[in-house]
Amino acid sequence: MPKAYYKEINIDDEYLLNLTGIRALHPADGTDSTFEYKVIPDEFTNQVVVVSMRSKYFSIFNVLIDMKYRKLTNQQIISTGLEKRVSERCLKVQVAFAAKESFSHISISAARADLITTPFGIPLIGYKVFGKYGYVMISRYDAEQFIVLMQENGIVIYTINEIYRETTIAMRAREIWNLRGDTWLGRFTLAEPSDSRRILKALT
Repeated sequence: MPKAYYKEINIDDEYLLNLTGIRALHPADGTDSTFEYKVIPDEFTNQVVVVSMRSKYFSIFNVLIDMKYRKLTNQQIISTGLEKRVSERCLKVQVAFAAKESFSHISISAARADLITTPFGIPLIGYKVFGKYGYVMISRYDAEQFIVLMQENGIVIYTINEIYRETTIAMRAREIWNLRGDTWLGRFTLAEPSDSRRILKALT
């Protein structure tokens, strides 16, 4: 794909790949033959594209990039299970690059799906992972349902991010959420200071 494939913004594929965070796992030297990608421009505007990727680490990893409104959406992230915490590694690189390029936030659907319902035969467990990385619930309904679930079990915790603390209450809340939680919509705020950046930086 030629460098100037946009009519209004002259950027190349490598810039787009940096915005996905995939370079945390697959360097630009092209030595990993398992990595493949394609850029799918929006049919109505040349300022929105989807970068669709696959590799030994991801069955599918799709990122929507909106250059006009400076926002990202991690549309689908399905790990192959080859290694743990690959999404976290990509997010850290994605956040650093996107913030430097003045993007505002990253959206995600933190999905839950049973093994039998997923197209790749892999369970979707984003609902119990992405809160740990700094995504916060943006739907009032999701946030209220989370609080109700905690209260039904006698737990005073108000945000998804709190269940990842190393306290007895938080660990109990995490057990309940892993068992009974559901899909939720999340947002990672890139500007500093933000709860999202603070939570991600605290991960070791």
